[in-house]
Amino acid sequence: MDCPSCGFENIAGADHCAECETDLTDLDVRVGKTAFERSVMKDPVARLIPNHPLKVPPSTPLRDAVQQLIDSGRNCALVVDEDGKMTGIITERDVLLRVAHRFDEVADLPLAEFMTPDPERLRPVDTVAFGLNRMMVGDYRHLPVEKDGKALGVVSVRHIIGYIAERNPAILATAR
Repeated sequence: MDCPSCGFENIAGADHCAECETDLTDLDVRVGKTAFERSVMKDPVARLIPNHPLKVPPSTPLRDAVQQLIDSGRNCALVVDEDGKMTGIITERDVLLRVAHRFDEVADLPLAEFMTPDPERLRPVDTVAFGLNRMMVGDYRHLPVEKDGKALGVVSVRHIIGYIAERNPAILATAR
């Protein structure tokens, strides 16, 4: 897609021009052909957010944060400061890839040393399609949803799959 400002040829679906940073989001708007496709392109991610995400302060010892993940059955926790502002996220993947091999030696260090700082975020009004795209492009399994600087929840791959299965039951029938 050519940038209307500078003429640079960008890849299809680019949000901003790679040359001049012009916003291109309104230029490549696709239209869903089926009711399912239209719902994915219109429904906000706010529909996918479960209530009460697990939130922990950055000073929490890693050991305690991991125990809270286990006890709550959650796959991630939002790291929030005393004002409720999100500063990071810690996921089961972070724990496995960054610290599992040395857990005993780092378990009492603060979570701030192991979290993913300043994670990419979604807004509650972002569409399911936008959220799924962000997850795929960034190789994320969890994306926080934030409004006015406050963490509202987390959208996960599991939420997206549940949404798809609920709105398009035929997709499950073909998997059998």
